Amino acid sequence: YGILMGAGNQKSLPGIGRSNDVSLTYVHFLSPRWTFSVGIDVNKMHMSHFTGQSLGASGTLSYLANDRLTFNVFGGYHSGYIPGRQSYHFGGTIGVEVSEHFGIEMGVQRHYNPLRGGWETVPIAVPYFKFNNYISSGFDLSWGWDYVKMYFDSGLRNK
Repeated sequence: YGILMGAGNQKSLPGIGRSNDVSLTYVHFLSPRWTFSVGIDVNKMHMSHFTGQSLGASGTLSYLANDRLTFNVFGGYHSGYIPGRQSYHFGGTIGVEVSEHFGIEMGVQRHYNPLRGGWETVPIAVPYFKFNNYISSGFDLSWGWDYVKMYFDSGLRNK
């Protein structure tokens, strides 16, 4: 059995422009332990001197090893041009539930950065809190990885 989910949003930045996003994802439960999802998304940006659009497809395969341990592999492709959007990406994570209400998902993602013209690897670290068996809230701690990397790279070049 499976679930079909859709989402959309519009972000407006006064004086700068707006971004529209639409996505559709199908999640299929292969067995009690295996889950597969596939999705498409469309993004369109309108800025004062720039308009860009992107069409993407992605997929995830998850394995629930036991009640507290999950393995995930994922990948995707986006065509079109939006600054800062990765065109290809893939990776994997391990999710560990430390307690009934707290867990962390850790892993690595490799993506092609069209602005730098090369592949980059970034860590994934998302601690999350579970409010019940179905609702959780997490925060991606790896968002600042580029800043940490720039700091260390500049320090090594100056020696």
